[in-house]
Amino acid sequence: MELLEFKNDKELQKYFNDILEKIINNVSEKVFSELQKHILNTIYSPQEGWYKRYGAHGGFLSGWELDKLQSIANQITRNIYFNPDNLISPSRDSQNNGYAHGDVDDNIDRRNQLPIILNSEGWNAVESEFGGAYYPRNTSAGYWDEFINYLDNNIWQWFDKECKKYGIRR
Repeated sequence: MELLEFKNDKELQKYFNDILEKIINNVSEKVFSELQKHILNTIYSPQEGWYKRYGAHGGFLSGWELDKLQSIANQITRNIYFNPDNLISPSRDSQNNGYAHGDVDDNIDRRNQLPIILNSEGWNAVESEFGGAYYPRNTSAGYWDEFINYLDNNIWQWFDKECKKYGIRR
Protein backbone atom coordinates (compact mmCIF):
# COMPACT_ATOMS: atom_id res chain seq x y z
CA MET A 1 0.00 0.00 0.00
CA GLU A 2 1.38 3.35 -1.09
CA LEU A 3 1.79 5.99 1.59
CA LEU A 4 0.36 9.38 0.68
CA GLU A 5 2.28 12.48 1.66
CA PHE A 6 0.89 15.98 1.80
CA LYS A 7 2.99 19.13 1.93
CA ASN A 8 0.43 21.02 3.99
CA ASP A 9 -3.09 20.94 5.41
CA LYS A 10 -4.50 22.53 2.29
CA GLU A 11 -3.30 19.62 0.12
CA LEU A 12 -4.71 17.14 2.62
CA GLN A 13 -8.07 18.89 2.66
CA LYS A 14 -8.19 19.05 -1.15
CA TYR A 15 -7.43 15.34 -1.39
CA PHE A 16 -10.32 14.39 0.88
CA ASN A 17 -12.67 17.00 -0.60
CA ASP A 18 -12.07 15.56 -4.08
CA ILE A 19 -12.95 12.08 -2.80
CA LEU A 20 -16.04 13.34 -0.99
CA GLU A 21 -17.18 15.19 -4.10
CA LYS A 22 -16.92 11.96 -6.11
CA ILE A 23 -18.86 10.06 -3.45
CA ILE A 24 -21.61 12.69 -3.19
CA ASN A 25 -21.79 12.95 -6.97
CA ASN A 26 -22.17 9.18 -7.42
CA VAL A 27 -24.75 8.81 -4.65
CA SER A 28 -26.71 11.74 -6.08
CA GLU A 29 -26.68 10.15 -9.53
CA LYS A 30 -27.95 6.91 -7.97
CA VAL A 31 -30.78 8.71 -6.13
CA PHE A 32 -31.76 10.52 -9.34
CA SER A 33 -31.71 7.25 -11.28
CA GLU A 34 -33.90 5.62 -8.62
CA LEU A 35 -36.34 8.55 -8.80
CA GLN A 36 -36.61 8.09 -12.56
CA LYS A 37 -37.20 4.34 -12.11
CA HIS A 38 -39.83 5.06 -9.47
CA ILE A 39 -41.66 7.41 -11.83
CA LEU A 40 -41.45 4.94 -14.72
CA ASN A 41 -42.66 2.03 -12.57
CA THR A 42 -45.58 3.92 -11.07
CA ILE A 43 -46.71 6.78 -13.27
CA TYR A 44 -45.94 5.18 -16.61
CA SER A 45 -46.69 1.53 -15.83
CA PRO A 46 -50.50 1.60 -16.12
CA GLN A 47 -51.66 0.85 -19.63
CA GLU A 48 -52.19 3.91 -21.77
CA GLY A 49 -55.65 4.77 -22.94
CA TRP A 50 -56.22 7.28 -25.69
CA TYR A 51 -54.09 9.80 -23.78
CA LYS A 52 -50.53 10.10 -25.14
CA ARG A 53 -47.91 10.24 -22.40
CA TYR A 54 -44.93 12.43 -23.12
CA GLY A 55 -42.52 10.76 -20.66
CA ALA A 56 -39.03 12.21 -20.96
CA HIS A 57 -40.18 14.49 -23.80
CA GLY A 58 -42.44 16.90 -21.97
CA GLY A 59 -44.08 14.54 -19.49
CA PHE A 60 -43.76 14.28 -15.71
CA LEU A 61 -40.49 12.37 -16.07
CA SER A 62 -38.88 15.31 -17.86
CA GLY A 63 -39.74 17.69 -15.02
CA TRP A 64 -37.03 16.36 -12.72
CA GLU A 65 -33.50 17.74 -12.80
CA LEU A 66 -30.28 17.07 -10.93
CA ASP A 67 -28.18 20.19 -10.54
CA LYS A 68 -24.40 20.35 -10.70
CA LEU A 69 -22.27 19.50 -7.71
CA GLN A 70 -21.59 22.52 -5.53
CA SER A 71 -18.78 22.74 -3.03
CA ILE A 72 -19.03 25.80 -0.80
CA ALA A 73 -16.93 26.15 2.35
CA ASN A 74 -17.34 22.80 4.13
CA GLN A 75 -20.48 21.68 2.30
CA ILE A 76 -20.86 19.54 -0.80
CA THR A 77 -24.35 19.42 -2.26
CA ARG A 78 -26.39 18.32 -5.25
CA ASN A 79 -30.10 18.99 -5.50
CA ILE A 80 -32.89 17.18 -7.26
CA TYR A 81 -35.75 19.50 -8.09
CA PHE A 82 -38.93 19.67 -10.09
CA ASN A 83 -39.01 22.15 -12.97
CA PRO A 84 -42.58 22.37 -14.31
CA ASP A 85 -41.39 24.45 -17.27
CA ASN A 86 -39.97 21.25 -18.79
CA LEU A 87 -43.49 19.82 -19.16
CA ILE A 88 -45.79 20.30 -22.14
CA SER A 89 -48.36 22.93 -21.24
CA PRO A 90 -52.04 22.32 -22.00
CA SER A 91 -51.92 25.05 -24.64
CA ARG A 92 -49.06 23.27 -26.47
CA ASP A 93 -50.57 19.78 -26.20
CA SER A 94 -51.58 18.82 -29.74
CA GLN A 95 -51.93 15.08 -29.10
CA ASN A 96 -54.37 15.07 -26.16
CA ASN A 97 -56.75 17.88 -27.08
CA GLY A 98 -55.11 20.19 -24.53
CA TYR A 99 -55.49 17.86 -21.54
CA ALA A 100 -51.76 17.36 -20.88
CA HIS A 101 -51.07 18.64 -17.36
CA GLY A 102 -54.35 20.55 -17.17
CA ASP A 103 -57.24 21.57 -19.40
CA VAL A 104 -56.80 24.10 -22.20
CA ASP A 105 -60.58 24.69 -22.54
CA ASP A 106 -60.91 25.80 -18.92
CA ASN A 107 -57.53 27.56 -18.98
CA ILE A 108 -56.16 25.24 -16.25
CA ASP A 109 -52.45 24.54 -16.13
CA ARG A 110 -51.54 22.02 -13.41
CA ARG A 111 -47.83 21.60 -14.16
CA ASN A 112 -46.77 23.32 -10.92
CA GLN A 113 -49.13 21.14 -8.90
CA LEU A 114 -48.32 17.69 -10.30
CA PRO A 115 -46.02 16.54 -7.46
CA ILE A 116 -48.75 17.49 -4.96
CA ILE A 117 -51.55 15.91 -7.02
CA LEU A 118 -49.73 12.58 -6.90
CA ASN A 119 -49.86 12.50 -3.11
CA SER A 120 -53.61 13.08 -3.05
CA GLU A 121 -55.52 9.95 -3.94
CA GLY A 122 -58.74 11.82 -4.75
CA TRP A 123 -57.16 14.67 -6.67
CA ASN A 124 -54.96 12.25 -8.60
CA ALA A 125 -57.97 10.16 -9.66
CA VAL A 126 -59.91 13.22 -10.84
CA GLU A 127 -56.97 14.68 -12.75
CA SER A 128 -56.23 11.33 -14.41
CA GLU A 129 -59.75 10.61 -15.62
CA PHE A 130 -58.79 10.87 -19.29
CA GLY A 131 -56.23 8.06 -19.17
CA GLY A 132 -53.33 10.16 -17.93
CA ALA A 133 -50.61 9.06 -15.57
CA TYR A 134 -52.81 7.83 -12.73
CA TYR A 135 -50.92 6.55 -9.71
CA PRO A 136 -52.83 3.56 -8.32
CA ARG A 137 -52.16 3.60 -4.59
CA ASN A 138 -51.61 0.14 -3.15
CA THR A 139 -50.75 1.25 0.37
CA SER A 140 -51.84 3.94 2.77
CA ALA A 141 -48.58 5.79 2.16
CA GLY A 142 -48.65 8.63 -0.31
CA TYR A 143 -46.68 8.61 -3.53
CA TRP A 144 -43.72 10.51 -2.15
CA ASP A 145 -43.82 8.79 1.24
CA GLU A 146 -43.26 5.47 -0.50
CA PHE A 147 -40.22 6.79 -2.36
CA ILE A 148 -38.78 8.55 0.71
CA ASN A 149 -39.10 5.30 2.69
CA TYR A 150 -37.25 3.50 -0.11
CA LEU A 151 -34.46 6.10 0.02
CA ASP A 152 -34.26 5.91 3.82
CA ASN A 153 -33.80 2.15 3.57
CA ASN A 154 -31.10 2.30 0.89
CA ILE A 155 -29.16 5.54 0.80
CA TRP A 156 -26.61 4.61 3.46
CA GLN A 157 -25.86 1.36 1.62
CA TRP A 158 -25.20 3.35 -1.55
CA PHE A 159 -23.05 5.82 0.39
CA ASP A 160 -21.04 3.02 2.05
CA LYS A 161 -20.53 1.31 -1.33
CA GLU A 162 -19.12 4.52 -2.80
CA CYS A 163 -16.91 5.12 0.25
CA LYS A 164 -15.52 1.60 -0.02
CA LYS A 165 -14.18 2.42 -3.50
CA TYR A 166 -11.79 4.84 -1.78
CA GLY A 167 -10.94 2.66 1.19
CA ILE A 168 -13.25 4.58 3.52
CA ARG A 169 -15.50 2.89 6.03
CA ARG A 170 -17.85 4.67 8.36
